[in-house]
Amino acid sequence: MAGMKRYGQGSLTATALSSRPLWKQAAAIDLLYVGYGFFIVSLVVVSYVLGALNFLPHDPQEMNLSLLMAPPGVAGHLLGTDFMGRDILSRLIVGIQAYFVPGLLAIGIAITLGTFFGVLAGYRGGGVETAVLYLALSGQGEDQFSQAEEFHRGSRRPGPQEPGNCFQAYTLVQLPLPFHHSGDPGDG
Repeated sequence: MAGMKRYGQGSLTATALSSRPLWKQAAAIDLLYVGYGFFIVSLVVVSYVLGALNFLPHDPQEMNLSLLMAPPGVAGHLLGTDFMGRDILSRLIVGIQAYFVPGLLAIGIAITLGTFFGVLAGYRGGGVETAVLYLALSGQGEDQFSQAEEFHRGSRRPGPQEPGNCFQAYTLVQLPLPFHHSGDPGDG
């Protein structure tokens, strides 16, 4: 293997890290994005808690025919009313509950399984790593699977700026179900 380059992991010293806090190193727009994300997540959490405790401004099912399609701010309805005179804010708070818990559950399962299988593949290596990688890539198409085969054969090693460095961690978090599509839907 005369022409093959070997890549190794360099050592990182404490002096290589900046002494400034991470939030001071970030660009202002990045901090704005993070702040906006935290703001939205906190609004959803507060809305969920308000709905769970039944602390709503109005009954979400109560109809007021005198306030059909009322604009925001009219008669104590912060977001107005719908076509049946029901308070939109109360209905929004109750509606968030239907999507909040399943979303958190899906994220929790994906992180737990992805971490477990990623650590298992990294610790055991060999056949276990190949099996985990196969499961992670089986529903994502031929192109990524052939890239993984090349990676494991050693014929292709990603460089420092290529997406292949994050390839396994990204695909392990997704953990799609193994299924294969052969041909067009019209092929009987």
